[in-house]
Amino acid sequence: MGHQVKSRLAFAALLAAVLIVLGPRVALAVPPILESYLSFSDITTANASTSKHGLMPKADGTSSHYWGGDATWHPVSGAGGGVNITQGSYLSLPGTCTTNDVYFTTDSYYSHFRCSATNTWTPFLGGFIAALPGVVSGWTGVNTGANWTATDLNGAVQLQITNNASLNWRLLTKSQPSTPYTLTFIWGFYQQLNNSEDTGVYFYDGTKLMGLEFLSQASTFTIRVEKITDVTHDASTAASKALYNSGNLPMVHSPMGTLAALGPLLYARIANSGTTLTFSYSLDNITWTSLFSESVGTFITPTKYGFGGVDNTVGSSTVIVNMLSIIPS
Repeated sequence: MGHQVKSRLAFAALLAAVLIVLGPRVALAVPPILESYLSFSDITTANASTSKHGLMPKADGTSSHYWGGDATWHPVSGAGGGVNITQGSYLSLPGTCTTNDVYFTTDSYYSHFRCSATNTWTPFLGGFIAALPGVVSGWTGVNTGANWTATDLNGAVQLQITNNASLNWRLLTKSQPSTPYTLTFIWGFYQQLNNSEDTGVYFYDGTKLMGLEFLSQASTFTIRVEKITDVTHDASTAASKALYNSGNLPMVHSPMGTLAALGPLLYARIANSGTTLTFSYSLDNITWTSLFSESVGTFITPTKYGFGGVDNTVGSSTVIVNMLSIIPS
């Protein structure tokens, strides 16, 4: 053993003996650890984790990220890479979006839009997923005439049908999808309690109509399935249910004005299985009631579907249909 090693061992033994004898009366002077003494690297052995204390991990270089309690970096909500929540007019709805982004509209019937897939916005209406009906130019008008306007309304389609002393169903139509199919409609309306005004959704074959209508009259509000020979001639009522029958019907006020009986939104479904036509309605878009069904060809073999209404009153009233959502399934 070398001389230096022997000397170090002797010193260590002497120091140990002194500490044993003097014990806590000995105060060893420990120099402070200065920042200049420290040297860090990319070694992660001493990093903090969910199981042990440790050093702060190296930042990931993204200014919008924060260090979370699960020991990983996260994007801040509303910042780059996270959920972007904004608001504005319907026409300012961004053309691009990242999944789960949310856009609140300030001027439409839709409460908000959620980005359901990259660059794909899905509207929400009254808490339910909706589907925009498409612009007016994508529809074909039937029996439009002078008592009619159809306009785009911030995602919805608005029909205004002014009064006419004779029957005139006025509607927008499209070719039906392949059977079987179901179409769920949600629309807002303005109907006065006069004889007679209605709004509805229809099967159409180019001449005949068969549809589920919400009919307002002087003292009643009725849901009915109506068979219509052509746009100016009624045929018969296949089924009906009176929702109110009183001289003092409840009224509801909404941004569309004072509404008859049901209030601002109506819900209807028409289905074509290929062999059977079915008509259903709901008052809340949750509980659905089947009102009528019959075999295809009994009255109509539809080639199209559509929506519209009638204002068969005397005076200056106007029926308004705001078609908000048409969901195919």
